[in-house]
Amino acid sequence: MTRPSSKRVATAGPIPATHDLAYRAGRGLFIAAIVLTPLVLGLLPAQFGAVAAYRAFDPVDLPKIAALLVLVGASFAAWCVSVVRGAAQPFWHRALWGIFGLIAWASVSTVFSASRALSVWGVYDSNEGLVAMFAFGVVAFLCVQYARSMRDLQVLLAAVVSAGVLVALYAAAQFFGVDPLQWAGELGRAFSTFGNADVLGTYLVFPFGCALALALSAADRRGRVLAWIAAAVIAFALYATGTRGAWLGALATIGCVAVLSWSGWAAMRPARRAALVAGVVALLGVVVTAVVFTRPRSATSSPNMAVLLSDLSNGRTAIWSTAWRAFAARPITGWGPDAFERAFQFAVRADWFSVTQGIEVPHNAHSLLVQTLVTLGLPGLLILVGTLGYVWVSGYRSIPTKSGPARGVQLGLWATFVGAVVALSVAVTLGAVTVWLWLVLGLLVASSATAASVRVPKPVVAAGVVLGVGVAIWSSTWLVADVQVGYGMNLAPGPEQIATLAAASRLNPLVINYRWIAAESYVSSALAAQKAGATPSQVDSMIAQSFPAYEDALAADTTNALVRTAYANVLVGYAARHPETNAAQRAVAVAGEAVALAPYNPATLAALARAYRVSGQLAKAEETARLARSIAPEYSSQTLGTLGQGAQPTP
Repeated sequence: MTRPSSKRVATAGPIPATHDLAYRAGRGLFIAAIVLTPLVLGLLPAQFGAVAAYRAFDPVDLPKIAALLVLVGASFAAWCVSVVRGAAQPFWHRALWGIFGLIAWASVSTVFSASRALSVWGVYDSNEGLVAMFAFGVVAFLCVQYARSMRDLQVLLAAVVSAGVLVALYAAAQFFGVDPLQWAGELGRAFSTFGNADVLGTYLVFPFGCALALALSAADRRGRVLAWIAAAVIAFALYATGTRGAWLGALATIGCVAVLSWSGWAAMRPARRAALVAGVVALLGVVVTAVVFTRPRSATSSPNMAVLLSDLSNGRTAIWSTAWRAFAARPITGWGPDAFERAFQFAVRADWFSVTQGIEVPHNAHSLLVQTLVTLGLPGLLILVGTLGYVWVSGYRSIPTKSGPARGVQLGLWATFVGAVVALSVAVTLGAVTVWLWLVLGLLVASSATAASVRVPKPVVAAGVVLGVGVAIWSSTWLVADVQVGYGMNLAPGPEQIATLAAASRLNPLVINYRWIAAESYVSSALAAQKAGATPSQVDSMIAQSFPAYEDALAADTTNALVRTAYANVLVGYAARHPETNAAQRAVAVAGEAVALAPYNPATLAALARAYRVSGQLAKAEETARLARSIAPEYSSQTLGTLGQGAQPTP
């Protein structure tokens, strides 16, 4: 494909006066993606009349990213059909090179990933792997294609705001204690259709800024009033989330609008503007640096500023210091798209567990920049920062100096872009939220995009049709598989549940969790049979049937420490009852693999200690148990009993 010209040109051929059905269908699908993605949930009532219905196993994040991929893939395919027919003209902006350069590097990172299967789709409950990054690039690209006039731009903004208002109204209902759905959410904080207050808050920064853009660009009083009402509703929902990072992002958006709307800013000399901006950036940099490079002591140490910072930042300081060690281990290609959890489990030390007082590890860096640095390495971060910086500068320069709708919409979009980057710098980055950054980026650069100066070969565009349709069909099977898992988890333990979960793991083999769940269904069935009066030999025979399923899960993901921990624990129990088998030796080997992947995780250490004990290696069992106790005393006491308790903790 020949590179489009960077100069503003009319067209390589005549731009059609009216678009065909394929173009209109693609634009409609794209608008549907904008509206439906934040709203869709995998929650269904237990019964529709005589028809049984079930929830998706992940009722929040996976349905959203699946809906996005299906609709955006179909939209891209329809647009390609329109281009092949000569009814649509491709447009391009230099910023798109940065986005697709980031996707290209993410592909390289996937090849060298700690877990290729995970990096293609993403970790479960996050779903921000290579496929999602491809969708982000297509979203930005389609924004440039479909926002070809002020009316087009305002229609897309209205779609963003409409969805945001509906999400915000549900958040307000939760805030006032009116919620028809049953959630396991956070008390006192609204989470709406996103299932998490922090994630919801970050998302709301986008429709809030877009509402301001509509208010600043509305041509009549009615439009302005509606836009300001929408902004107020979304602002209340932002307050109801109690999310500080989102508040910072919204305040940054408001600050940008206020400053650039101030007449004194236009009269200020460029040197003074630059000095003011540099001062603010430097101050923020000092604060962030102090937070990132201050590490907490162990739980037994006296409280200090590091512990206070970690508490105030919900553990982000401990996460970021661990992320720095993970980056040092793979500084170039990174750990692979969305593989932060695997990087964290390798690099984490006792300081994290002393702060959290538990064994959980985060799936996410709680910062777009840190997440990118760890998962895509230094080149990935440089591409991201370079792209965002270029859009920040070019977007500011594209704001018209003359008052009017064009200035209002560009100013609002630029302010939204700035606020979004601020929010995502200290927030959870999930696929269903990060996509809106690239959507706003596409809308911001759309007005300065130029028609491609060369014709794209028809075979290339036809391949785009196949790719778009393929992504739409493929991603729809992921949602089907997740609903099947949700259905299976509602079944009573037994052969039907085992068969259902195994079928779901075959339908979407990229989700390693499904294979783990399928393996555990054998154990659940054995325990249910035990309660029903099965003999010990029958129970153990059923447990032994889980071993091939666990081995399959291990082979599918060689970097998953937690599934190895679970398998080792099953083997330990089986070996205690069947010392004549090799289960004890296999338990030691599997638990050893888990500890190699997560050296300081109390769960992996406890599993290895129990494996050593059942295999007769008592000295190693005591030593490993002492290490587990030194990291997480309470958890180890609950899981290890008296093992390792009779000696001094390992330093």
